[in-house]
Amino acid sequence: MARYARLLSIFSVLVLLLAGCGGGGDDEATESQTGTGTEAAGTPTPIAEETIGLTNGEQANAHGEVDASGEDTVEFELDDNYFEPTVILGTAGQEITLEAFNEGGNIHNFSLTDQQIDQDFREDSEEEIEVSFPDSGALTFFCKYHAELGMRGELRVA
Repeated sequence: MARYARLLSIFSVLVLLLAGCGGGGDDEATESQTGTGTEAAGTPTPIAEETIGLTNGEQANAHGEVDASGEDTVEFELDDNYFEPTVILGTAGQEITLEAFNEGGNIHNFSLTDQQIDQDFREDSEEEIEVSFPDSGALTFFCKYHAELGMRGELRVA
């Protein structure tokens, strides 16, 4: 009888240890894959292999540069963890309209703090955003949901 009680105790301890090791794993994996906040379900793309350094020293996923000098509009894509183009060149004080559309599988955002812009984009949505180039240097824009994954860019005076 004592041997049976000892085996039962060992078995109970093993069950508790195994249950403790397996708990919470799925929740943590889901959170790291989908993020938090108002993001839609989906697996964010990690920072791309090719990144560029922005003027402010931050890294961004590199998806091109366009010279918008003299232009009124620029086609602008928000995708899973990048903007395309990543860098938009223009002239001091130039105002342009970004014809922005979300091609990604998550909600994305265009934030340009210096101009009080904070615009969310659901999947397949399209909006126009009016922005102005600074008098000199660059202004950084970002997705408030995925900036840590490299979803940043800038308006840069050419």
